[in-house]
Formats: sequence, structure tokens, C-alpha cells
Amino acid sequence: MDKKKILLVEDSKDDILLIQRAFNKTKLAEKFELIIAQDGNQALSYLHDLGISSISQQSKIPMILLLDLNLPKMNGFEILQRIRSNDKTKLIPVIVFTSSKEDQDITKSYLLGANSYVRKPIDSDKFTAVLQQIVSYWGDINELPVK
Repeated sequence: MDKKKILLVEDSKDDILLIQRAFNKTKLAEKFELIIAQDGNQALSYLHDLGISSISQQSKIPMILLLDLNLPKMNGFEILQRIRSNDKTKLIPVIVFTSSKEDQDITKSYLLGANSYVRKPIDSDKFTAVLQQIVSYWGDINELPVK
């Protein structure tokens, strides 16, 4: 059975390493494959290259997208806007996973179609616990539409 895909859009090498460690520590890596895009162009290229309408590519569609807001080349808001404006990607759940505590970032994220907004904890144990809760909810509990 193919692992469910999670697309992480994150440019911080430290956060990527922390997320990878959390996946391995909590055994999320046994059920989920983490695909990493370090900027918006990589993320949109991955989604575009899937040919999402192709049956053979269905297993490669990410179950969720974890999106940082502060990214090079294209910020998280622009990525979110493009994902939501494309019929082939608009139903992918997008969880904004960022360090921003700005109220306007939270509001703007939801207005652009984010499914959730989660601040990255600073403490590594809390970070791991929060990530595990996000993936558990969206990967095991939440019902997604049939693609």
C-alpha cells in the first residue's frame, strides 16, 4: 500500500530537520511520506507535474499541504491563492504551519482558503506533539473528498 503524501513547503533547514525528526520519532514516517519543497515554485511545480487528473497519479496527490508563510521567491499567501484558484488543487487541505503570530496573517490565511492555522512551537517536544496531532487529525480522522 502506498503511503499517504504530505507536501511540506518550508525553506528553513532547521525546521525541515525538526519535522523529519518528529516524523521518525513518532513513527509517522511509517504511514506518511514527507515531500519537501523549499519554495513556492517547487511546491507548485510538484503539484502541476502530477497531472492530477491522471488516475495513475492519484496516489501522488498530497493528503495535506503544510505551508510556511515566510518563503523566498513567493510567499505562502501567494502559494495558497494559486492552490485555491486551480480546480485540480483547490480541495487539498492546506495547513498554515508558521512562526507568525500576527493577527492579520491568521485572518488573511483563512480568507485565502487555509483549512487550519498553527503556530510552530519553539520547544522541540511541543513541536513534535503538535505535528503529530496535525497529521493524526488530517491523516486518520478527517474525511477528505474523493479525488
